[in-house]
Amino acid sequence: MNNSLTEPPFIPAWARNYKETIFFIYNGPSMMPLFKPGDLLCARKSVSGNIRLGDIVIIDWGSDKNHIGYVVHRVISVKRECLITQGDNNLKPDPQVVKIDNLVGLVTSFGRQNHVYSVKGGTIGLFYARLIYARNYIWLLIKCMGWRIYRLLRQSGWVARVWQPVISQICVMTDNGPLIKYRYGNRTVARWWPQQNCFDVLKPFDLVILHPEESN
Repeated sequence: MNNSLTEPPFIPAWARNYKETIFFIYNGPSMMPLFKPGDLLCARKSVSGNIRLGDIVIIDWGSDKNHIGYVVHRVISVKRECLITQGDNNLKPDPQVVKIDNLVGLVTSFGRQNHVYSVKGGTIGLFYARLIYARNYIWLLIKCMGWRIYRLLRQSGWVARVWQPVISQICVMTDNGPLIKYRYGNRTVARWWPQQNCFDVLKPFDLVILHPEESN
């Protein structure tokens, strides 16, 4: 997630009254829902010794192969010579540690549509981040379980016995040979190239339309 350094002429009037000396335009999904693309982040210069667990920091990883430019992430571990960071909306910590040379500043507030909001760091910030982590992991598990249930439904053939949509087949000639189109109303929901043995079908019609070789 890259961010842009904002120069003084482009800083809104409300932000010029703040003591913070660093302003960034946020862009990317890694700190959502706390920050949204376009938010103006207000930060102050800081050294690693003043950073607490749970604070949000601005990092400059330069031209590192994994990150380019400025990144805004939360501190999840404080070590003697470096920091470990992670985006609130990311499932894994950043692969590269943050050294003092990479640390640009500490985010203290952000502006959105001429409204200013304070940024909670420390214990409160870390608690908030862990809630987001938990939400993302739960959603990932739900999606994984959902796909497993979906595959079991398809393999069982139960849906095909209950839902029997009227599917018509149309054969057309193409440069790659004959193409069989499966039509549901005016919509093509599956296609089969017999010569290439290539078959694709839209969901949820794959619950009722099997590969032609499977149905024989």
